[in-house]
Amino acid sequence: MSVKVYSTSWCPFCHALMDWLDQLAIEDSIVDAENLLQDENSNIKSVPAVSIEEKLIFGFDRPAITEALVDAGLIKGAN
Repeated sequence: MSVKVYSTSWCPFCHALMDWLDQLAIEDSIVDAENLLQDENSNIKSVPAVSIEEKLIFGFDRPAITEALVDAGLIKGAN
């Protein structure tokens, strides 16, 4: 799996991100980030976070996520 979404049950932006990825037909895996947010050694400091081919993007940043999906060959870029 090349796309991981770090989410919590209480994060509305996490759910919006997951819905958007579903609309794009992107297969992803969901990681419960509740414990990661409290772990000092974790690089997950806020949610949502999405990892695409090892690139970590924080927030529901559609332009950055779209660019990473295009770079990973998961969607086509705009012509």
